[in-house]
Amino acid sequence: MWQLDGTIATWQCEHLTAQLDLLAPQAGVQVQRWQRQPIDPEPVLQLNLRNPSHAALLDAYIRVGDLIVQYPECPDTGYKLHLRWSAFSEPPVAGVELLVTIHTTRLSITSSLDIGSQFDRSLCQGYTATGLPVAASTKQTKAGTPCGLVLCRPIDIAWTYAEMTAAHGATLRDVARPGNPPHDCHGLRVFNGTLEKGVTRRMCIRGMFLPRTDDTAQATAYFHRFRKTPPQLDS
Repeated sequence: MWQLDGTIATWQCEHLTAQLDLLAPQAGVQVQRWQRQPIDPEPVLQLNLRNPSHAALLDAYIRVGDLIVQYPECPDTGYKLHLRWSAFSEPPVAGVELLVTIHTTRLSITSSLDIGSQFDRSLCQGYTATGLPVAASTKQTKAGTPCGLVLCRPIDIAWTYAEMTAAHGATLRDVARPGNPPHDCHGLRVFNGTLEKGVTRRMCIRGMFLPRTDDTAQATAYFHRFRKTPPQLDS
């Protein structure tokens, strides 16, 4: 289960080792080991948030093996953020699942949230729910093609990283992650549109590591199972 030391959360089991800084959700989960194989720490499930968080404003605890983190309403985004982090292992697959909930105290805001990894976009490919390839949208693109599955394939590596969501209206976007120089990556955009006071939006995203062999078929099968899983209504 998760271990919480201050604002640093760690998950460690036979199949997965990962670490998360609660003050930097934009840095994502740092996966360090998969199926007993050391991994050069790969940041995944990065939330593209602009404002840093402060420890005094967080509410974080572990409940039934899950890590629960609540962030106050952000001046930039206009919404409050509630995250539930879960780790899972179904050998040879292992990864992290994130349930995201947002709401606002303002009468109405225009919202969106980009979630992704730091893999170079040249190594990534998005797919629709029916398995068709998807091209990423750019800043100049008004509307993107629906996308629920992204496969990231680092060169000369035995594993593939897959990110999947059943969120309504999710699209694949080009994202510049902070760095020197910035990283050109892909991100899944969710919650895109108007959010009104009294309305709660919730979505689930899963990031998983799997063997490279026949990875498209494996990931697609997991994606279809994931889409059929009833949504979790508690948070």
